[in-house]
This record gives sequence, C-alpha cells and structure tokens, in this order.
Amino acid sequence: MDLVDSVEKNKLTLSELIDSLTEDKNYANSNWNQRYREFTTLLRNASTFTDPETDDLIKRLWYERGNGIASIRQGVPSLEEYQQSLPLLRELTERIRQQPDEATYQYVGDALKQAKDTGLLKRMYWSVRNRVFAAFSPETCTSTVDENAFTKAADFLNKEFHLGLALTGNWLQKNHELKQAIHATAPNADPYFVNMAIWHLYE
Repeated sequence: MDLVDSVEKNKLTLSELIDSLTEDKNYANSNWNQRYREFTTLLRNASTFTDPETDDLIKRLWYERGNGIASIRQGVPSLEEYQQSLPLLRELTERIRQQPDEATYQYVGDALKQAKDTGLLKRMYWSVRNRVFAAFSPETCTSTVDENAFTKAADFLNKEFHLGLALTGNWLQKNHELKQAIHATAPNADPYFVNMAIWHLYE
C-alpha cells in the first residue's frame, strides 16, 4: 500500500506521513537536503544583497533552474533578462532578506509586473519569486513553489488530516497557514524535511 492510500485509509498521522517520507527518501543523507541547507545558510550569512559581491547568490536565486531550494524547469528568466534586470533583482532580494512578509510579497509582485510592462522581463516569473521567499524562510514557506502544485498538496493534507485551513489568498499566505498547522501537529518535525515531504507528496 502506498503512502497516499495509507493516509486515505486513516492509517497514518501527519507526523507519521512526514517520518515515512523522510525515511523512504533518506532525506538526512540526500543531495537535496545538503544543498538546501547550505544555500539557506549562505543567504542568512550575507549582510546585504545590494552589493555586487553577492551577485553569485542572486544569480542562484533568480536565474538557476535547480538551486537547491526548488527546481524550476521552464520558468526562469533568460541570461539576457537576468543581466539587464540585475539592479532590480538586487533591490528585491534585499527587501525579501529584511522582511519576507506579505507586504514585501505584494511589492515584489508589483515590481515584477512593472518590469514586464517596461520590457525588462519577457514574462511573469511567479514561481521564481516564490522560490526566493522559500529560500529566505524555510520555517514558514515550503519549497513547492509552483502555486498549483502547492495547492494540490495542501488541499490533500487539509482534507485528510482535518486541519480546518481556509487556504485562500496567495501562495505566501497559504504556505504560512499550512506550515503553522503542521508545526502545531508535529512540533518536532524538521522544517526542511517537512518542505521536502510536501513536494514528494505532490509528486
């Protein structure tokens, strides 16, 4: 019986689901776990992102397809878009570093829309924005940065474990709500492992 079946048949608690995925996928020794923690540590240790000295981290956040937080196969800027919008991305990254909250999330969304309207960016990179928030806030944001994928996993957890979540609002709000509920139910669960488990549950 697979994990989803076990959950649907009420054979696993939420804590047990996370533990099962952690064990099955060997999170502790996985390449993803190592890269995920290393990158968030580098971001935490950076004192500012307005300086060209941290441009390698900004490139990893906004341009690289697989950066250790989440892989975005199609939806990242081209190198040309990335290079011409670098001053903006520095500013947005610094804002997120200082205050990864709802107001900043809206601000970054508006700034990206404006960048698209002025031709700096060719399209809207919503999953990339979400991934930057996830990189700075692994305790409150999952690494499932595609909103549809996240909603699918969150709806399943909400329904099967009777979490009573509204799951309305934007990606950031829904992430905060789900992560709080999981922490209340499984306070000892490692936040990184929780994030990895939500992605594997979606898969």
